[in-house]
Amino acid sequence: MWAFAPGAEQKLNDGIVKSAPMQKNQLQVKAPLLGYDERVAEILLNMVLAWRSMHSQARGLNSVMIRHLGEDIDTYTLREAEFSCNAIVGFNFGDGHLHNQRLIEAIQKRCQFAPGEFVVVWVESEPVWSGRQQYWVMDAAVGEIERGSWAVNDAVKEIPWLPNGPIATRVDWRLEGYERVSYSGAVSGTPQAAFKVAPTQNQAVTA
Repeated sequence: MWAFAPGAEQKLNDGIVKSAPMQKNQLQVKAPLLGYDERVAEILLNMVLAWRSMHSQARGLNSVMIRHLGEDIDTYTLREAEFSCNAIVGFNFGDGHLHNQRLIEAIQKRCQFAPGEFVVVWVESEPVWSGRQQYWVMDAAVGEIERGSWAVNDAVKEIPWLPNGPIATRVDWRLEGYERVSYSGAVSGTPQAAFKVAPTQNQAVTA
């Protein structure tokens, strides 16, 4: 899952040479397409997030993203990462390892996101019989900032829209001293404050 501070998503169009603009911009093309307005295009992309939430791993991804963005969750633009990656690399892939830290580093090299502007949460498939899925979090401007896991059973038991709040996660490592720059209330992309540092190594998070 990808998250962009206000206005930051446009850097993907401005900084990367690709076969077509990002999907939201494609949906607004007037000819030869119908050309949806901006609000409808945004709703359609949020439907992709809703579809992903039908899968149990997305409930973990959403939980980690909610915890990292805090009150900024309604300020950031959220995107289904595989869908967005398709537009950037020009290939609809089934291997999530094509979308890894090196891809984010390559995007950052071209787009130069400021700290906190582009946040990524990525999850690995469950190793057989382990019962847990391993995730990492990356701030494109800083690098990898957290690794941890969640219990697969917790994700399976919860329903897609997380009415009980984020599922429990276990933080195994966190970049010491990291504070995500907050864009809460910013409409121009100007950082306002620093978000509180989350728990560090081997601490469980329940909300």
